[in-house]
Amino acid sequence: MSKAREKSTWGESMFGSPLPVSSSMLFVSIVLYMGLVHIPRLQDYWSGNEFYGMPFCKKTMARGTFFSILWNLHISSHADNEKNNKKRGTPDFDSLCKLKPFLDELTVACKNPLPPAAGHRNRRTNGCHKNPLP
Repeated sequence: MSKAREKSTWGESMFGSPLPVSSSMLFVSIVLYMGLVHIPRLQDYWSGNEFYGMPFCKKTMARGTFFSILWNLHISSHADNEKNNKKRGTPDFDSLCKLKPFLDELTVACKNPLPPAAGHRNRRTNGCHKNPLP
């Protein structure tokens, strides 16, 4: 059995259903934290060593759970990944192919401002959207 298949099977046995939103938010928070605090190996974020161990990661999610989600998280389709892998070594290869659907959604979300909350007065429009202030 290949290592990828073994990891996939482990993840299926661990979750067996879609990942709960709370777990996915915890996972994302750890990934963001890892982007801010750089440590040479991922496993070291859960290390008992004073120098490497990060209490935030240990308190937020078990290492096995984090790695199971990491190994089984698929944002793009396998068909798109296979097409892109055939382009490896050419200028058409997209190194962010696996993240493309997420990045597209993130771009759209960032370009569309949230509507003001109910009862919130927008400073630029002074509470009225039809007559913006200069």
